Amino acid sequence: MKYADLIKKWKNKDFNPITLLHGDEEFYIDQAAKYAENHILEESEKAFNQITVYGKDINAKDLMDQCYQYPMMAAFRLIILKEAQSMRDIDKLEPYFLKPSEQTILVITHKHKKIDKRKKFWKAISKKADLMESKKVYESALSSFISSFLKSENYSIDHHASELIKTYIGTNLTNLTNELSKLILNLPKGSQITTAEVEKYIGISKEYNIFEFINVLGRRDSKTAFRMIKYFGENPKQNPLPMILFRVSDYFQKLLIVKQNTGIPDGGLASKIGVNPYFLNDYKSSARNFKGDSLIHIYKTIKELDLKSKGISARRVNDDALLKELVISVLN
Repeated sequence: MKYADLIKKWKNKDFNPITLLHGDEEFYIDQAAKYAENHILEESEKAFNQITVYGKDINAKDLMDQCYQYPMMAAFRLIILKEAQSMRDIDKLEPYFLKPSEQTILVITHKHKKIDKRKKFWKAISKKADLMESKKVYESALSSFISSFLKSENYSIDHHASELIKTYIGTNLTNLTNELSKLILNLPKGSQITTAEVEKYIGISKEYNIFEFINVLGRRDSKTAFRMIKYFGENPKQNPLPMILFRVSDYFQKLLIVKQNTGIPDGGLASKIGVNPYFLNDYKSSARNFKGDSLIHIYKTIKELDLKSKGISARRVNDDALLKELVISVLN
């Protein structure tokens, strides 16, 4: 079951006695648990019928005792078990999972590690519970997530600002939504977010950022490229070398794919390299600045630089020297 399906089910007052929220991406787990806390019971029912417990603080017997209690002046009790992965005797809940109370809604969050599906816990709960698995969001889906989140708050964002945020914040949706929430606090409803707002309120430099650095390399602009790596060297925390190498490697891999697939229609090509069609012409323009053999050489060089940065196959090299080597490889 997906997050949206579960929330729709709860809004329709369709409650399974047990709901398990689990997976690699904690954002949707936390959002579903928050919805349960705020909306399953009426405010007047919560004082006597809603409790939140944590796996590290409760044992199976005490949890089952809570679940088998009768509601007071309400149709249901709501028990939210958070961080179930920390519950030492969780397998002892098997009898309750097989025969749960129909007057209790038990919502369980299990995150930070995968469920061992060989355990009694999983085998029993998977037979009775509603299961919502929150999977990691791929980078290719982040732009859509950013737009959807901002649209729900009555904001929009231009393509360049979205790419800039995506590049720097990454795929952790909790971090991403926290940064977006801080950003929109400073802007009136209905605003379109541009790179200027991102620079001002999230603290990402409009001029000196990886997104712009990649574009500079694609244009083969040596003067600007060397000025930017000087800035990166002076601000390593905001611009860590592993992130730079990863982004540049991904970029040149995309350019190589564009170079090798000139006959594919734009829609198919954008999908093949995993970018918004809005940016495809930028990739096609940059690809024309390089020969196919050069792109292969650049891609291999970046891999070698990554190994050097980790001290593999060579003595650990200074980050500044590696950045210079990267730029020289691209420009030559």
